[in-house]
Amino acid sequence: MNNLSWNAPLTAFKGIGATSEKKFFQLGIETLADLLLHLPHRYEDKTRLFPIQDLIPGQFALIEGCVTKVNVIRARRKQLIIHIAQGPSTLKVIFYHFYSSQVNAYSKGMKVRCFGQVNRVGWGHVMVHPEIIRLSAKPLPLDEHLCAVYPTVKGISQTLWRNTFAKAFAIEAKHPFPDGLPVKLREEKKWPTFFEALNFIHQPPPSVTLTQLESVSYPAMERLICEELLAHQLSWNRYRKEMIKQSTQAFKVDKIKIEDFISCLPFKLTQAQQKVLSEIKKDVTHTSPMLRLVQGDVGSGKTVVAAVAALMALLSGKKVALMAPTGLLVHQHVKNFKRWFEAFNIPVCELTRLTSAKERKALQIKLNDEAPLIIIGTHALIQPEITISELGLIIIDEQHRFGVAQRLKLSDKNPHYPPHQLIMSATPIPRTLVMTYYADMAISIIDELPNGRQPIKTVALSADKREEILKRIESICKQGQQVYWICPLIEESEQLAIQSALETQLLLSAKLPNLSIGLVHGKMPAVEKAEMMSAFNEGKIQLLVSTTVVEVGVDVPNATLMVIENAERLGLAQAHQLRGRVGRGHAQSFCVLLFEGPLSEMARERMTVLRESCDGFVIAEKDLELRGPGEILGTRQAGGQQFKIADLSRDHHYLKEMALLAPQFLNEFPNESELLIARWCQKKIPYVKV
Repeated sequence: MNNLSWNAPLTAFKGIGATSEKKFFQLGIETLADLLLHLPHRYEDKTRLFPIQDLIPGQFALIEGCVTKVNVIRARRKQLIIHIAQGPSTLKVIFYHFYSSQVNAYSKGMKVRCFGQVNRVGWGHVMVHPEIIRLSAKPLPLDEHLCAVYPTVKGISQTLWRNTFAKAFAIEAKHPFPDGLPVKLREEKKWPTFFEALNFIHQPPPSVTLTQLESVSYPAMERLICEELLAHQLSWNRYRKEMIKQSTQAFKVDKIKIEDFISCLPFKLTQAQQKVLSEIKKDVTHTSPMLRLVQGDVGSGKTVVAAVAALMALLSGKKVALMAPTGLLVHQHVKNFKRWFEAFNIPVCELTRLTSAKERKALQIKLNDEAPLIIIGTHALIQPEITISELGLIIIDEQHRFGVAQRLKLSDKNPHYPPHQLIMSATPIPRTLVMTYYADMAISIIDELPNGRQPIKTVALSADKREEILKRIESICKQGQQVYWICPLIEESEQLAIQSALETQLLLSAKLPNLSIGLVHGKMPAVEKAEMMSAFNEGKIQLLVSTTVVEVGVDVPNATLMVIENAERLGLAQAHQLRGRVGRGHAQSFCVLLFEGPLSEMARERMTVLRESCDGFVIAEKDLELRGPGEILGTRQAGGQQFKIADLSRDHHYLKEMALLAPQFLNEFPNESELLIARWCQKKIPYVKV
């Protein structure tokens, strides 16, 4: 084996067989590329010996000395204790788990070397279960570099990791991989080559400190972080470039009918909505497929923007497919679109898992017909048996609730030309994440609330203030307004002290006997859930106890108070989404964050942010800082990108520069661009199929 390709299988290495390969697969490591980009999570310094007298509790240290005593204590907990001396200084090594052969392996006068964490017991130093080796008369050389410790699974020892890396670097030194970055850029940034950077990270020289390695503030790591961020930017830029080359059918926008539709709405569009519609109109009147992300805070009016965009397609003789994450939200969209499109005599169809076989058959006939219609559904839309002729526009509502592959499947419903795509997000996305995860999309922002809407007043109250809250609920309901009471769990849990929705409904019914109190949660049959929400929407239910099933899309303008149980356990974005269910009308609305003390520092910080701001973009930035990108975007569940080395919370200061560099790099260095994309993004699923 004189050479290895970047994607060589692990079994190309001597010492890695089929059994070991399966264990590496558990860590997502399938190729040489995966292996070399699997970074250590800490390092050990075995390049120097420490005098016992200078040891500090808590540090990891390598020491040498002579065994002065070996004894086994058979007390309540059996212990093997080896006393090691270094002149007048001594160290005790303790093993709680040992074999009799270990007891016999050490004797008085034997020279040993130990590495472990130092603890202090009384006046002396102790190491518990350290690495320990017996020394012969021949001197044992110290390590030439810091020792990397890798995240691993049972069956893959640290020795196997190190031996495998050593073999890989020995081969790579003779047959190096292409670097991927122009020499001029490397010299300008004072970055090492790709091989040098990897070698440095896996086998750091003793001159670098552990503090530097932990802070990732050194050129080798900076190069890999920036290269990975650049590769993702190149990937999205390439996809966008390919999308522009594709040809679709442009819409012939009937300006008069669009204006008639808007003038018939029971509200006036904001300037922000009008601006976004202008951007959409410009996109869909071209033969390049639109791929636009519309961001807007809760209640900003994204749905009506989607409706106008749909009308542009429908008036051009095309069909529209709108996919939403829940049947509840689908039902609400159907209700709104039927009301808005009634004058245009455009069919609005619904497809969920509750749609009967007979209804599906009748619906499929309509979908095969060339006449324009809008189909609104859940994941049921992407089932293989559902075909949609003349599909001109797809709309994805609540994009973070869908996987990338699901969006592509909906786009595939038109085999003749790619439909225009409008992606909507009610969870404002921090600019850092937009630049990273949506670099291939055009971005529109609705940053203005509809006229007459007032900011929601938010307060945080301890759970012992429940009686005061109940009096407030009675007062609000007497005024003809309605209330949400949100509980995160459906049933009691021994692990989490969270009031269940079922128990809360019973307690509130006993405390507030004069109010009509309903219950909705995710385990209810969809029909019952829809009936309950309909009753609440029509004012038949005054107080609705619910789990977070109402987080997305439910619109009840008469609801002016929300109480959120155990709010300290919710993430900022989710709490903000829930809060957005009130404040949909013109009356002043309130949100009570009910918490169980004492609060952790993070929970206290979240509460403060929610009290002080109703701006979803401010909240999203703080949520990114506290929770990280995967949680906010739902990419861990939805199959989005995960980074091998870069951390957006930590490395966002590099991102803007890499985003600006990418278009120029793609044009000037096409071969290097392809190499970097293959190196870092090979397993990623694009948001756009090219």
